[in-house]
Amino acid sequence: MRVLRNVWISVRSLCRHKLRTTMAMSGLVVGVAVTLVMVGVGEGARRDVVQQIERLGSNQLVVYPAKALPLPGRELQRSRTVSLRLADADAIGAECDTIVRTAPTSSSPRRVKFGRRSAMVSVIGTSPAYERVCNRPLQRGRYFTDAESDRARRTAVLGTTVADKLFGRIDPVGQLIRIGAVPFEVVGVLASRGVSLDGGSDEDNTILVPIRTAMRRLFQVDHLDGIYLQVRGTELLPAAERQIATVLRRQHDLAWHRRPDDFEVEDQARALRAEMDASGSFTAMIAGTAGISLFVGGIGILAVMLITIRERVGEIGLRMAIGARPQDILIQFLSESVLLGACGGVLGLALGLGVASCVGECTEWTTYVAPTWMLAAVGASLVLGVGAGVYPAMRAARMDPIVALRAD
Repeated sequence: MRVLRNVWISVRSLCRHKLRTTMAMSGLVVGVAVTLVMVGVGEGARRDVVQQIERLGSNQLVVYPAKALPLPGRELQRSRTVSLRLADADAIGAECDTIVRTAPTSSSPRRVKFGRRSAMVSVIGTSPAYERVCNRPLQRGRYFTDAESDRARRTAVLGTTVADKLFGRIDPVGQLIRIGAVPFEVVGVLASRGVSLDGGSDEDNTILVPIRTAMRRLFQVDHLDGIYLQVRGTELLPAAERQIATVLRRQHDLAWHRRPDDFEVEDQARALRAEMDASGSFTAMIAGTAGISLFVGGIGILAVMLITIRERVGEIGLRMAIGARPQDILIQFLSESVLLGACGGVLGLALGLGVASCVGECTEWTTYVAPTWMLAAVGASLVLGVGAGVYPAMRAARMDPIVALRAD
């Protein structure tokens, strides 16, 4: 009962000075809110990267043509060379014992039609190994086979966005579509994937066709955009990169002509892990900076409590004169400080979660505030409230009642 009475007295005292109480809590509110928003954005980015790594797989390599050097006086030119061929993918698969599967790709946007409906999609020519290498399972139907790929058959696997645009509620498997002017039979529909890793395109707005069909009948090219490779294990990635470079340098006669590599081997998961580490370091730095706001909020509570005690010297002396013990005075003012910290923490928590949610809704950023961070933020506010109130409360408890009454 005594504790409840002290809390009630503290509440009434804080409510008598609303502006002062608000100013004392504002530092904590802002500090907690900023901390939660920054941590939420950072954690959301980390979760996105983890999801991307899981989507790619930790044992995937991609071979790209080298970037083309800009030529003076030529405004329009390819951004990459045309150095990769189907023979390169076959040689890598045959000679590199660290490689399990290869999926060569050649892609280009094309208009696809079914009846009166049409859509602009990204057509990707590849091999059946694309399903395992790039983790693209089917929703229904099947992939085209190696035999269909070798014979350049006109079979297609649709992304869910394309299937919805062209067929609606009709089952697309077994239907005929036209990619450009070439008819294709739909043999399967991919499971939904969502946006690409860079967030710039819809990966479900794609059509997969056999690589030779794409190169001969649709794109009329003899080069590849890239070769996706599945390595036997994550620990073999460095060895796989060396083997791939050796094979491609021999395939392209680079060593004989003493030319630099006209290809690039990229470990996308490694780049994503580096991005995740950088994101984690940035989040920690921002959270530490936001923690300074919490400390400033604690200083504000300390200043307000010192001012409060100076104004209430007479009240302290009167309470001691009628029997209040020093610990009663200590508990009263410590209760006020703890209430300021608790209210600031709760209000900052509500504001931080609200702002983090708005950031997630209004931008492309993913935000996630873990419960542990919520508890940590409120706990830090309580600790700061206690810490900021200890000295003023002890100072009030040590007052001589006679001196306090005379001062008033």
